[in-house]
Amino acid sequence: MSIPPPAPRLKEKAITFEALLLVVLVMRVAAHFALPQPLSGEELTSFTAARELASGHWPSWGLGAQALHALGYPLLLAPVMAVAGATPDVAFSVNLVLAMISAILVWQVARQMGLRDTGQKLSILGYALWLPGIWNCTLVTRENLGSTLLLLSAWLALRLLREGPRMMLALAAGATWAAGLLTEPSLLPVISAPVLALVLAGYGWRLPASALALAAGAALMLGPWSLISGAMVEIPGTVLATLAAATDAASTPAADHAAFGLLPWDVAIGRLALFWMPHMPDGGAHAVARAITFVRIGEVTQYVLIFTLGLAGLVAAHTMKRQRAVLGVLIAAFWVVNGSLAMDSSYRDPLMPLLIVLAAAVLSELVYSRPAKPRAKLTPLTPR
Repeated sequence: MSIPPPAPRLKEKAITFEALLLVVLVMRVAAHFALPQPLSGEELTSFTAARELASGHWPSWGLGAQALHALGYPLLLAPVMAVAGATPDVAFSVNLVLAMISAILVWQVARQMGLRDTGQKLSILGYALWLPGIWNCTLVTRENLGSTLLLLSAWLALRLLREGPRMMLALAAGATWAAGLLTEPSLLPVISAPVLALVLAGYGWRLPASALALAAGAALMLGPWSLISGAMVEIPGTVLATLAAATDAASTPAADHAAFGLLPWDVAIGRLALFWMPHMPDGGAHAVARAITFVRIGEVTQYVLIFTLGLAGLVAAHTMKRQRAVLGVLIAAFWVVNGSLAMDSSYRDPLMPLLIVLAAAVLSELVYSRPAKPRAKLTPLTPR
């Protein structure tokens, strides 16, 4: 009696998407307890505004365009604080939810880019281990919401590119961009992604209809603030001024530029280059703790790797042509607008998840392009 061959065992996935999302959660919770941060500067301003909104009062820094563009994050915190209490731990819980949403959006952006399972998982893993993202989650800072909104804009733009002009997607894209404008002015160039997606995918009457839906979504989000304050008409003219005011207060004045023979164009080019410079550790970090210095060195190593592979994924990849065009225009517009006006490296933080996806695309192509190991040839048994 012949024994039947054993049934082939299904190869189980070593790491699931759920496990990677758990890594995102654990890393940020661990950082929250290991790196307690006192409220100061912008974090204190955002926390105070959210606490005042939660108690039913308008923030003390008043109305006007320069105030309205920073209301998005406090407005998100306020309802939660009204229910659970105005404490930094409550703010961290909101940040944690935003981080999990961002991780899912990183996953979805990778899928829309056409990455296979390995690329999608590398994208989530890269986001989970990205040190500035972990650090920001422990702070009451608007970059937490800004990163999520930028990823949402990119995802909606890629869906518009794949599915063609759709009214509801365009409406959501416009509302997302407007919410980003109310959160932080650096997200102003994000509108370039859905606009390009509509141009590349549009045809017939659906293109102008979707463009109107994009504008309508932005108007529906910004309209209430115009009714409340009457200051919305000031925003288009003051967003860039606010960005300029966010530059280093100690930057060299125009007279000193002339003394060194520098023209405004030279200064702009220098700032564009500095936008992508690694945030090197300094003596101040080492004075606080040696561990902080090592963490900063790890951050620089991460950044150089992600930037190099992300640039390669944007320029050298021979797949995902139209998707890369949409992400490339978003990144370039963000860089030109913010890089020419601001020298703070934190302004590039919202872009890093997109570079992580592009870097994962390169790594996954390397994995899938490895030549398969040749199987040993079996010599059939022949009777003697």
